[in-house]
Amino acid sequence: MKATEGTRGKNSGCCVTLAFFITLTFASYILTTICSPLSATTHNPQKHYLHMNTTIDPEKVPATYARCFLSNCPLSDRCLRHLAGQHLLPNQQIGPAVYPTALNGDQCPMFREIRYIRAAYGFKTLFKDVKLKDSNPLREALYQYLGSITTYYRYQRGERMLTPEQQQWILTLFASKGYTDQLSFEHYVDTYDFS
Repeated sequence: MKATEGTRGKNSGCCVTLAFFITLTFASYILTTICSPLSATTHNPQKHYLHMNTTIDPEKVPATYARCFLSNCPLSDRCLRHLAGQHLLPNQQIGPAVYPTALNGDQCPMFREIRYIRAAYGFKTLFKDVKLKDSNPLREALYQYLGSITTYYRYQRGERMLTPEQQQWILTLFASKGYTDQLSFEHYVDTYDFS
């Protein structure tokens, strides 16, 4: 009878240990898989880009882009200019900057929201199947939208990036003339929005 009780005690202890191990394993699974920030971004990659990317390759920041170094700015944790200001090339000593006078309380006209986007470059191929009668009206509309003929050709050749909003405007313009099939820009790059 005593041997049976001892066996029960050992079995009971083993069950408690096993249950505790299973609980820890399950909790670890929950924390690393379900609650993981990377897992949470599966449904919203744009959110992942905004919150997981906190570094910038200094060489990717345009030379004319004004950086901000105002650490006391209440907008700094959401501002691309401030993020760019934290990532300089080792030999970079001078360049465009946001002056302290830009900050007015909690407002700044130079503030740029951090956005990680899919930028497009080049759109010569959009005109591939365009009829002659539609070609000039489409170009004229693009001249006006993009600012000038010179700027138009810089975008067309892929020298300047097109934001998602610009891409949508251009595709909508082509759709208004009946061109909707297989429309795409020449190449795409995931990048911070320095526009």
